[in-house]
Amino acid sequence: MESDLVLFLILLCAGGIISNVIFSLIYKPIYRYLDSNFEFITYDDKSHPLGDNNILGKGWGTVINNLIPMSIWMIISFILPSLVLGKTEFLLGLRIFIPILIATFILYLRYDVFKTIYELNENKNCFNNNKPAYDVGYASFFTLVIMFCFAMFGIENFIKNPLMKYLILAIICLIAEFLLIFTDKINKYLPYKILTAEEHKKFSYILMMIIIGISFLISYKHP
Repeated sequence: MESDLVLFLILLCAGGIISNVIFSLIYKPIYRYLDSNFEFITYDDKSHPLGDNNILGKGWGTVINNLIPMSIWMIISFILPSLVLGKTEFLLGLRIFIPILIATFILYLRYDVFKTIYELNENKNCFNNNKPAYDVGYASFFTLVIMFCFAMFGIENFIKNPLMKYLILAIICLIAEFLLIFTDKINKYLPYKILTAEEHKKFSYILMMIIIGISFLISYKHP
């Protein structure tokens, strides 16, 4: 059991490193193709996509920048070990990883609201009380934690032991994630408006701690 865990962690780290190395070698042909075939994509043939979110335009740039290396990562760390070694438990990582990936991509597509720390610093005088601007870095971290609880404590527990409490936990996690990503849409229903990156960070932190608390309470409390 311990050897499987060590192997899983090694493959997880190796997959991350190898996927980024592979992507660094093949990104130019990929982005040249996208640039020549899609109007909304622009590539200057110089910048590295992983270092600049504006190369491809709008939120799609960040999505594609992460989709390709993460797909390679999933194949190396999860799918290949399951096929080659016959260890189906490696698919657990895939079941956890995919919900996190989907939620993160939705977050990145909301580029009109979620900004990088550099955009927030450069345009801090442009954001006013009528236009919310949140930190995509912190939001990504909170998304990772909440969706991990959704997949590991909610869905995975429900697959192993189909009790209603695990399904309810998964639904609560999804609601929390919706509140995190679409905070600007629910502002009118809140006692006070969440407009700045700092306010959204505090709001997301509270959501995350609530989800962690509920997850441990439901998962480790004996019926």
